[in-house]
Amino acid sequence: MAGLQGTNIGAPIVPGADTDEFPTHIDIYGRGGYRSVATQAELVAIPVARRRSGMVVLVLESQQPWILGDDLVTWREQIIDGGNF
Repeated sequence: MAGLQGTNIGAPIVPGADTDEFPTHIDIYGRGGYRSVATQAELVAIPVARRRSGMVVLVLESQQPWILGDDLVTWREQIIDGGNF
């Protein structure tokens, strides 16, 4: 098994206490996952190095989530309608 380069984490990242309000992660510095941006312009300005296929971004001005395609360029609206159960 090859060793991985970087900072090894042996446990989840957590705050110092349950009452600590300091965040453990800032979404704009992550790669992929879920995050929010203020405007559509900020959505398309997300650096490619921080994009990952399938990531979801909520545009706050429109309250519309977008999902990133496999090409790391194409965004499509994520329709959330509740569906039928």
